[in-house]
Amino acid sequence: MMAAVRAPASLERDSLLADLEAAQRLLSEISKDDPLSQVALNSHIGEIQSELSQIARAPTTVANAAVLFSGDPVDGSRSIQAEFAAKMILKIQDIVSKIAAANVTSLASRGPVPGVQDTKLKLTGLAFGSFGFVFEEQSASSPEFFDSPMKLALERTFDIVSDFARGDEGQFQRTMKELEPRVFFTLREFVSELYVNNARFRVVEDSKTLAFDSEQIALAHQRLQRAEIVEDEFSIEGMLIGLIPIGRRFEFAAAEGGEIISGSVGPRLSQDFLERIEREQFIGKRAIAKLSRKTVSNVGSEPVVTYVLADLAFPP
Repeated sequence: MMAAVRAPASLERDSLLADLEAAQRLLSEISKDDPLSQVALNSHIGEIQSELSQIARAPTTVANAAVLFSGDPVDGSRSIQAEFAAKMILKIQDIVSKIAAANVTSLASRGPVPGVQDTKLKLTGLAFGSFGFVFEEQSASSPEFFDSPMKLALERTFDIVSDFARGDEGQFQRTMKELEPRVFFTLREFVSELYVNNARFRVVEDSKTLAFDSEQIALAHQRLQRAEIVEDEFSIEGMLIGLIPIGRRFEFAAAEGGEIISGSVGPRLSQDFLERIEREQFIGKRAIAKLSRKTVSNVGSEPVVTYVLADLAFPP
């Protein structure tokens, strides 16, 4: 059964609380000689309280967020520039699709994003206060026990922006190390559009609200403009000398030069495969590793190089 289209719980709750406050104020002002109005308002107050109870009990496991813009491209809650709005919607969709894909596979440096058709968001309404849109995942089906991959990807999108705009320099550096290059480039374009258009925005999710003012957008823009990510893939012969299947970490000794390379295991290698390598004692045997090398550069600091084990073969 498909769930009813709704705004994020916190947005609905705020609206209902405002209605409740207004209704209770009217009730306090009504004369005792007007029982019909008292009955009507008490009934309305009861309906609002019932809706608030439903929101408190409602599952929040599917992607659902309102993104509200303000600044030069926006005329209060009346309108938003069409070109700016279109760019914002497309960039948010693109970032979410890439994050969702990166959570299950390695993204190629170019070409179609894997599973993009399964990560399409839909706009289910306009959000007012300033001017914005309510995003919801396509298959917002009945309650699940865990957050959907789309919910995680949508929330991660704005958490990353928060790390760039409000986190300290250390948090920014840590987030940069974790980013897929294609996610980074699209995020940089998204923030640049906000900065160039002197726009601000606020994100209202089910359980939290994030707001980004002009100074924070400028800081994110500055950080992203001075940062760069370069990624390449290469194959290398050597020996697998360490593997932690649960932590998905590896150590590999190159045959030429003896360099020890360590890093994380990519999503293409299944947990079963990693456990079989450990169980069948392939550790210490000759192997060919396909590695993805990511170099994160920032002006004023040393480049940071990380490795991901994309594939692994054991020659006979």
